[in-house]
Amino acid sequence: MLDEYKKKQRLFYDYIMRSVSLGKISHAYLIEANGVSYAKDLAKNLAKYFLNCDNDKSSLVDDGNYPELRIIESDNEIKKESIIDLQNLFSFKPVYGKYFIYIIMDASKLNNSSANTLLKFLEEPNENVIAILLCDNISNVIDTIASRCQIISLASEEKSEEKLLFDVPEGKTLEDFFDFYKNIERYKDHTFAHYDIYKFKMNIDFLLNVGLYFYLDILHVNMGNEKIVFHSNLEYYKEVLLSDKEVLNKIDVITDFIIKNRYNVNKELFLDNFVITLGGIYD
Repeated sequence: MLDEYKKKQRLFYDYIMRSVSLGKISHAYLIEANGVSYAKDLAKNLAKYFLNCDNDKSSLVDDGNYPELRIIESDNEIKKESIIDLQNLFSFKPVYGKYFIYIIMDASKLNNSSANTLLKFLEEPNENVIAILLCDNISNVIDTIASRCQIISLASEEKSEEKLLFDVPEGKTLEDFFDFYKNIERYKDHTFAHYDIYKFKMNIDFLLNVGLYFYLDILHVNMGNEKIVFHSNLEYYKEVLLSDKEVLNKIDVITDFIIKNRYNVNKELFLDNFVITLGGIYD
């Protein structure tokens, strides 16, 4: 079901697997496709995973006949009436499984009216309902909707982990970026008092992407799996004391700041807030 994404969408796969194992299933996911050609299939397979589909149920999902899954897709705007229909349908408890799930295949097509209706649905989540929203670019989704969702950004098909290893900004080394995160773990939210964080202000995108894989590596080592991206850090990963919950929270923070960085922000204030937020995530 999700195994096909284990290699090509490693961050997505490991994040979902570990979140579920820790009982941290969100009431709403917003998946940023970044041009990935199979994003719609991925969204459906995520729904199948949450629904614990066997072959028969999986066929019903594929045929659009699974009674507790609704897929909203439109060539134009998504209308308010479509969201109201969901609310009416999901006002009861599910019968066939644990969850009702709805997928909005292009959340950027929500107009103001449908977005406001959906927002009320997201603000008062039913524990039996999971929303999966898909978009190609998070900046095209109404902010109030995005802020109510757990955001997962897919790795574009043009950008691999291997490419990340070699596209280090000029004048910097990977070790420079590793040191940023190692200092956060050493000094927590006081990193800026011990370390020049502003030297990264022209390379924030790269810094955030390295951070995702840095903490994903720690998660893998915690799980006893040494198939990691940054092998030079293996001994460090073995020594750093972070629980799986802490690591997942840090990945959430970095993902959130990746989105914030797409807006016109003061880079020094951005780095200050990033260090304080990331350094404060502990049990």
